[in-house]
Amino acid sequence: MQARTHQLSYQFAEAKALYERYLPLAQREVLTDAVARERIAECQNALQLGESTMTPTLLSTLQVRWDSIPAATKGITRGYSIIEIPQSLMPSALRRTGEPTPLMGYPLSTPVGTRLVYTSRRTALGNTDIYLTHRVDETLWSRPVPLSSVVNSPYDEQLPLLSADGCTLYFSSQGHYGMGGFDIFVSRLDTVTQQWSAPENLGFPFNSPYDEFILSPPLGTDTLVLASTRNAPVGYVNIYTLLSDRHAVGKRIASAAELERAARFETVGSTPEAPPKAAAPQKRTVPTATKPFRPVDSDPEYQRELAKGFAQQKKADTLRVQLEKLREQLWNVKTVEQRKRVEARIVPIETEMLNAQRKADIHFAAANLVEQEYITGKRAVPAESAGQSAYSTDAPTHLYQAKPAKSIFQPDEIRTLAADADRLFTFMQEAKTIVRREGSGKGNKKVRVVEELSCIFTKRFQQAVQSTQNIYSNCLAVALMKSNRNAAVQLQVAEARAREAMRNAQAIRNNADSTAPCRSQFDALLLDALANRYFELGFAYTWGMDTFRTSVERRIVDLEILLQNSRPSLSMGNDGQELNTASVEPSDEQDSTVSEASKMPTETPIETPDPTPINPPKAPADSDPILFAASLGQGLTIKNPSPYTTGTPLPKDIPLPKGVVYKLQLGAYSNPVDPALFNGLFPVTAETLKNGKVTKYYAGEFYRYSEAEAGKPIAKKCGFPDAFVVAWYNGRNVPLARAQSLEGNTKASAKEHNTPDKEVPHYVAIGQFPAPLPEYVAKTLALLAPQKEIKRTPGQNSQWNYSVGPYPNKAQAQRLCDNLLACGLTEAKVTQEE
Repeated sequence: MQARTHQLSYQFAEAKALYERYLPLAQREVLTDAVARERIAECQNALQLGESTMTPTLLSTLQVRWDSIPAATKGITRGYSIIEIPQSLMPSALRRTGEPTPLMGYPLSTPVGTRLVYTSRRTALGNTDIYLTHRVDETLWSRPVPLSSVVNSPYDEQLPLLSADGCTLYFSSQGHYGMGGFDIFVSRLDTVTQQWSAPENLGFPFNSPYDEFILSPPLGTDTLVLASTRNAPVGYVNIYTLLSDRHAVGKRIASAAELERAARFETVGSTPEAPPKAAAPQKRTVPTATKPFRPVDSDPEYQRELAKGFAQQKKADTLRVQLEKLREQLWNVKTVEQRKRVEARIVPIETEMLNAQRKADIHFAAANLVEQEYITGKRAVPAESAGQSAYSTDAPTHLYQAKPAKSIFQPDEIRTLAADADRLFTFMQEAKTIVRREGSGKGNKKVRVVEELSCIFTKRFQQAVQSTQNIYSNCLAVALMKSNRNAAVQLQVAEARAREAMRNAQAIRNNADSTAPCRSQFDALLLDALANRYFELGFAYTWGMDTFRTSVERRIVDLEILLQNSRPSLSMGNDGQELNTASVEPSDEQDSTVSEASKMPTETPIETPDPTPINPPKAPADSDPILFAASLGQGLTIKNPSPYTTGTPLPKDIPLPKGVVYKLQLGAYSNPVDPALFNGLFPVTAETLKNGKVTKYYAGEFYRYSEAEAGKPIAKKCGFPDAFVVAWYNGRNVPLARAQSLEGNTKASAKEHNTPDKEVPHYVAIGQFPAPLPEYVAKTLALLAPQKEIKRTPGQNSQWNYSVGPYPNKAQAQRLCDNLLACGLTEAKVTQEE
């Protein structure tokens, strides 16, 4: 038919006019009225899509038969293997005679929770629709369900592919807003409503009046692979690898000739003029023998990735041949035992073959990425210039692929890092899946599922993260020694943050929740991965790899967000800012203090900025009490010099007061920590667990959650940005939400503090000092014993005996005494006074 010929020749306006002329004379045996109207709509859609034509760059093309697509796309597709739909998903009874082999994209990695999409029919006479299933456990998939009518049209859908996060769907359809035949569409999932958006046409020239199918969508890159029947014989397809700028604006093309050229992915525009004849002899004089065919061919990383890819592909092909021979033996088995023996031989070979194929695909994808960077100019290495590194624009996917890596890492270390990178290929997407599952459900079932997923995740990635961490930590100093760049300060800051994340991870492991140990291990593993990213940031600073450093910083932000969503207290607190190398020193003139009002109800105290008594007597006189102001309160402060030294032990296992108490947990360690590490933070207490094998360290003492949160900046200033709030009620550890609900519920506690026992009150004798009381002693007492009297009685040699009290029982007095001893007041002791 003439109209159809015009349509396939990209003469859409002429085809539309012919179809409209045909409508009044429609003959059903030639073309029905309904089909003619559909063709008119297709031509109208094509004219509109031609108004914003994209101009992708053609990287490669390959013509194959339809049933050869799975073999031809090995090493080209990313994240998927194109395979024939198994009989279990689309039985032979549902396949039509003469229909092309139905294909689907199968993910290279299918952990628990992976979503899988494919096409099938309800009946042999129906149209193909897209079905969705997800992996329930290591061996089972959920019952497939069709997608909504927003995606599934009344016509056929084919070859759907889902992004790694499960929120973007690419598929081919004969319905929707198309140009004719199968067009490629994209639909996105609303994570709030769980509804798919209306499919969007990928546009011209990706789509045409012929059939198009997506083989590798542009997931995070500008490269896509599609198959099309345009310019191909019957039964064949052309596989196009295209490079397209996602942010480019399409241009209008009206001419049918230019539309046809654009459909062949040729440059659209005016025909270039022929070169002058005088230029011909000059071309023959250009020496080209010494230049490579393409710049990428001489790139060592490109050669290395191709070599690794071909080696893994050869291994996979060899195992595939062995596998086919073993499967043929299944037809000849006669007993159950024989079948079990053959299957026992098949399973390990099949697993090894799939692993080799996956690694080959990863290496080929990496080589393809290098090739794209050369095409776009990102891989060009500039010459050394003043103040700029030769590796400034080097942007490898992984650190071991960087050009200076060979001078730092040993060959076996590079092999280990490469293997670890392969194993960590899906680390982030699986971690996000676990965090998303934890926040989506309720009840014990959700807890069990998250715990099981965390166990699988930890077992799968623990070794790779740890081995990478060991290599990075051992080689970072070597990289600085061999570097000519002055990046020591940035490297030290990055390394400090990496070590800090490692300490936090170890602290979480030491304090793992017995009810959900794998969940704690999951958080610790995320922190170890964050430490590795900070190590990579140090390498990037050392080698001057600005482009790679930007990429690493984005990965750090992603991990920080994931940690914040997983457990808010795990945030490292850098807020995605540049590394600040300025040191923070506590002031010598004034302490930084977070005040905490006393929990005991008392009268409004007299504000006395200096605890020194007015007009102190020159000679001993009768005892008179001194009332301290409570402006400092039980809180957190920085002392300079630090009250804790190597020879001064920290207060340990001190009983907590009744009511709600908050503290900042600084960390948990299996070995004792040098008190100097706390950098003047005061007060700091220790708690031993597991028969002394683990020690937790806390800072401050607060009675309101808001005041405990206000103490975090002080802890961060002293080198503990990861400090988090913990709570107790009547000496027992409670969740923060319960503690906040109990704030102010301290009537019993207050009564206990204010109602003295019938026993003789207890005091804490501080020692003998000259008048006035030394400033450091006065501040210590103001912090540890607010609202308590300081009594003084005449002593020897014109000095005064100072004591603090009263306390209703010896336990409370002994608690203050222990704190004073830890602060260096070695003469402190508990006494009783009538």
